[in-house]
Amino acid sequence: LCDGNLFFYDIYTADMEQITEGNKTTALESDGTQMWFAKGRDIYSLKTSTDTAQLRMTVPRGRINVIHCGHSCIYVGTTDGVFMTDKVHPGTWEHLLGGKDIYRLYESTATGLWIATRMEGLYRYVNSRLKRVPVTGNDKGTVDRQIREFVEDDAGNMWFGTFSGLQKYNPHQDKYQVVNIPVYAGGLNHSSIYSLYKD
Repeated sequence: LCDGNLFFYDIYTADMEQITEGNKTTALESDGTQMWFAKGRDIYSLKTSTDTAQLRMTVPRGRINVIHCGHSCIYVGTTDGVFMTDKVHPGTWEHLLGGKDIYRLYESTATGLWIATRMEGLYRYVNSRLKRVPVTGNDKGTVDRQIREFVEDDAGNMWFGTFSGLQKYNPHQDKYQVVNIPVYAGGLNHSSIYSLYKD
């Protein structure tokens, strides 16, 4: 995804092909078998073997910011909240957090769906219940209301990239912890974290 368009790069032939046009592609996700991407309110699937895109579904409202293929649902974060539909039989939408601009989504193995909003904090959706995570700066909540990325480690801990640094949630102890990364060569020159990757 580059400049609002989707490109396909073949690592074997070094050929690049532009899949979408018009600078309107806003989200990209892979579920292991196919790619999913969004344009406006529409969600398409792309079979990489044939480079063919097919319109699969349309969310009722809002511009799509992020798509997340969960265990049994497809979660769609928009400028008007989160929409959820069944992964096998999509069509009926459940709606959460209407009016909130959704920045990131992540479904963990044990702690439910994590929802990051633009400047309005972090939410969790567990067992069909929505819970706002408070901004406390201590072990009961997040250190910042700008959560930018999620990753889950092998022990089930959730890691958050925030404007104010790296944070970890331990589900076994139900505690949040700020992870201090020193400012030095090879460290961070600012606390803001946009991307996380589990090695």
